[in-house]
Amino acid sequence: MLILKNFFKTIGIHALCSLGCMMFVMMFPGIIDFTIGKILYSVLAIMILFDVYFTAAWNMANKEYKSIKIHNNHLAEGEEPLKMKYTEGIILSLIFAVLGIILWAVSFGLSVENSGLSVAAFRIWFCEFLVAFMYSVRHIRHVSFIVAVFPAFPLLIGYFCGVKNYNFVEEFFNRLVYKSKKTNKK
Repeated sequence: MLILKNFFKTIGIHALCSLGCMMFVMMFPGIIDFTIGKILYSVLAIMILFDVYFTAAWNMANKEYKSIKIHNNHLAEGEEPLKMKYTEGIILSLIFAVLGIILWAVSFGLSVENSGLSVAAFRIWFCEFLVAFMYSVRHIRHVSFIVAVFPAFPLLIGYFCGVKNYNFVEEFFNRLVYKSKKTNKK
């Protein structure tokens, strides 16, 4: 039941992220008129989407890890300690991969032409990948398949990092914002 709750929570987060990216493109349509604008928009949007998925999975795993740690610190005599199971993170990322493949199949596999309504819905759902969709019409099915399974990777990485209590996104921004002082000792 917890996986289902986390799944719908993550779907909602993705929907908000896609809506925000679509609204940004609608408010500033000139950004996609230039090649560099498309690339910068897509890179920034993909980084945001990666961070959204990573953070959601990280929080799920870290919460579960902390509850297991608290339980193990208060064991009664003869009680076995609980161990962290990675199955929830793996199942969640597999669900998103399967969902993406189903969306891809409905959009590109079952439609007669690439200009159908289902293809437009797929592009709106994954509007963060604007450059990928404008890359080449000949390769759009292959690119779209990669886009469809993309959410599985940040979810899996975020879940494993959450168990280890390691957040490389936070580390990156801390190093970017706060430069370490070099001390010269003589």
